[in-house]
Amino acid sequence: MQNPPPGPPPGEGPGPEQPPGDFGQQPGYQPPPAPGGGYEPPSTPGGGFGQQPPPPTGGGYQPPPPPPAGGYEPPTGGYQPGGSYQQPPGSYQQPPGGGYQQPPSYQPANYQGQPASSGIDSKTGCIIAYVLQWLTGLIMYFVGKDNPNVRYHGAQSLIFFGGITVINIGLSILGSIVSAATNSGIGAIFGLIELLLGLFGFIMWIVCLVKAIQSHGERWPIPLVGGFVTPYAERMAGS
Repeated sequence: MQNPPPGPPPGEGPGPEQPPGDFGQQPGYQPPPAPGGGYEPPSTPGGGFGQQPPPPTGGGYQPPPPPPAGGYEPPTGGYQPGGSYQQPPGSYQQPPGGGYQQPPSYQPANYQGQPASSGIDSKTGCIIAYVLQWLTGLIMYFVGKDNPNVRYHGAQSLIFFGGITVINIGLSILGSIVSAATNSGIGAIFGLIELLLGLFGFIMWIVCLVKAIQSHGERWPIPLVGGFVTPYAERMAGS
């Protein structure tokens, strides 16, 4: 016959009963899964390994807010991603066609008073050509060689007034010869013709000065004798 197992010492009773399978476990601890599966972090809210700490409630560094919907919008003008440089609105606009466009050269108006390369315009040269009759006409004929209008009036003054002067000189010489040869008053007739021719030349001189002042240097014939003088003046001006 077997002896019963020894009981607890006197004064010591049995401790509180532990539920089966929970010996030595801490609160919130989850036992590992059965063999054959991976590790699963605890899911109970009591804490444990694998949980992220709660965000701080006090001050400290706060992450910047996320960008607005649609992403970053670059300012207008300047460099555009994926394209060429765009000029901002209101800035200098390049003329159409691209590149620098040279402005058209200035074309002076083709008027009769255009200055000559000698520095004398047509009107001034026209007036000077008749001031001292054939003398200033000869000067303007050579000075205005680069201006056809000045050269024309110089030639016209030289032909007309120079011709009157030559005729007067010729009449004076011829009258003196006739008077000496005939010893009569026939020579006075030559003197009268010379006087009338001189008067006509003086009147035409006034007319030429007035027309030169009123005109702008364009060509015009001398009244009464233009049909005879003008062709020669045109020929001399064109030579």
